[in-house]
This record gives sequence, C-alpha cells and structure tokens, in this order.
Amino acid sequence: MINPNAVRLDVRDFGKVFILTDIRPSYLYQHGIRTDERIGTTYEVAVPALGFEKIRVRVDGEQTIPDEVIENKDYQNVKFDNLEAHFYFVNNQTGVTATASQASIIARKEG
Repeated sequence: MINPNAVRLDVRDFGKVFILTDIRPSYLYQHGIRTDERIGTTYEVAVPALGFEKIRVRVDGEQTIPDEVIENKDYQNVKFDNLEAHFYFVNNQTGVTATASQASIIARKEG
C-alpha cells in the first residue's frame, strides 16, 4: 500500500501567484507537544489558480517578510523558493502541507 504522506503534489498546478493572507511563527514539536523554540515562520497564502483556496507554507529559519505587511492589510503577492507540497491525513480528512526554503514579496509593477 502506498503511504499517502509520501505522495508529492505537483506545485506547478498552484501557479506562480500567491497572495499573502497571514504570517505566524512555527514552533518545534517534541513527542507531539509544542515547545517554546521557534524554528521558522508559516505563511498562509491564497492560491488564485486553485480558486483562492488557502494553503500554509512553512519556511524554517529567520522570518523574511515583516508582520507589518499583514497588520497594514497590505496584501502582497509572494513567491517561494524550493516549494514542496504533499497530502496528509488526520481523522479521515485530507489536507495539504507545504514547505519552502525562502519566502519573499514580489515587487509590484509601477504603472
């Protein structure tokens, strides 16, 4: 039987445009319990190519997009380097989890 957690999604289906909707810290979990050790940042994005469905993308390391982007409701297009996504299953429900090595804002084109 195939392990569904090992199945990777083709992230090209997500398109190239991601709209940043939220930023949250990511913490280390040990034995299923969250610690106080921050290990990265989770960026929630809407994906226009998927009908504006939202996904969360975890990026380990330092936060590269400031919280002010969200606090000012200044929704920006972002890009992810080395984006990978796969399915996960919890309580008979399917979800998508994603990771990337870097997140950055895509500069808006001036008029």
